[in-house]
Amino acid sequence: TPPTHPSCPPGDDAMEGRSWVLRSPHAVDSHLVLRSQAGADETVARRVSWAVGRGAEVLDAAILPGRLKSVSWCGYDSAAPNRLAACSGEELLVLDLDKTSQLRRVIATFRPQGVGELGAGVAWLSAGRVAMSKGYSLQEVDAET
Repeated sequence: TPPTHPSCPPGDDAMEGRSWVLRSPHAVDSHLVLRSQAGADETVARRVSWAVGRGAEVLDAAILPGRLKSVSWCGYDSAAPNRLAACSGEELLVLDLDKTSQLRRVIATFRPQGVGELGAGVAWLSAGRVAMSKGYSLQEVDAET
C-alpha cells in the first residue's frame, strides 16, 4: 500500500508524487534523478554519474521546490550545464544546480498570466527561452537570468 498524505484522497494518483530521470544534454554519463512527494514542499534531486560496469555515483544532491509537475534540462547553454526549467501548478522556475548559494537552487521565478494551470509540459527553446503549457495553450517565456 503506498503511503498516503492528508491532502490526497484515497485512490488519488497524486498521492504518489512524481519522479524523473533526465540524461544530461552536456555529458554522456551524467543523469539527474528527481523525486517529488505529493503534498510535500520539496523535491529531492541527485546528480549522478552512471556508467556501464561502474554503476551510479552521486555527485551532488539538492533540495528543490516541491509540487513540481514537469522538468526540462537546458541543453543550449554549455556555460550553465546544470540549468533546469520546472513547472509547478502556478509558477515556472529556472533552477541551476551549480548555484548552491541560492535557496533550493532557484535563480528565477515566473508567474505567467492567463487562464489555466501550469505543469503539463516545459521545454527549452534556446538558452534563454522556455515554452510551457498553461491550460490548453502553449506560452513562451523569456527566461534570461
